Amino acid sequence: ARRGLDVGLAARRGVADPAELQGLFVRLARNTGCESSGEELAAASGLAKNTVRRYLDYLESAGLLRRMPRVHPAGGRFRRMRTFKIHLTAPCLFAGLFGPVGPGHPALAALTETGVLAQWQGSTQQSGLHFARLPEGPVDLIGLDPDSGRPAWACALAGRDDSLDGAGVEGLIAFARRNAPLRWLGATTRTKAGLRNHGGLEVWHRPAGQYCYEVARRVAEEG
Repeated sequence: ARRGLDVGLAARRGVADPAELQGLFVRLARNTGCESSGEELAAASGLAKNTVRRYLDYLESAGLLRRMPRVHPAGGRFRRMRTFKIHLTAPCLFAGLFGPVGPGHPALAALTETGVLAQWQGSTQQSGLHFARLPEGPVDLIGLDPDSGRPAWACALAGRDDSLDGAGVEGLIAFARRNAPLRWLGATTRTKAGLRNHGGLEVWHRPAGQYCYEVARRVAEEG
């Protein structure tokens, strides 16, 4: 089974070693939602950095994964995308390669994040989606205003019910304070919903499945 990656098509598109490409794709799929760089991927895979970049370009053009760029904690874009997050375009690709994931699986948080990002495909706002890394913690999803290029809203996507008590939203709160005012702050949970005040900032908490539905509906309405 090709299991997501059509190696025959890759060969016809000029990929010299489809098996090599397949190996990189499996590595990336296993680590969906993780931050990486061309240098790190080259070192881990044993491939040349230019080869890794060419394979990433192919996999993205084939609709199998997406690279998400990072913004500075103060909200500015970096001139060069040295590090990025790599997400599968659908969590089912992970299941096809490695089997289904249960509630206690260590990859569940990353797959929840990937599942949310998958709903943004086709949106006019997709190119404005970024993430950030702060000493207090990560911010998984940041929407930039298309006119100013500045952060307009942000969301933590770990899918944790204890986020209502402040767990896992430390980076989100720190980012919001540095980039105030943001028009919306959110955090996904497993099952719980509610509006909570964290250090003077209101955060909307909702189950990841509900947030996926809301994003998909919004994107459909764009068309």
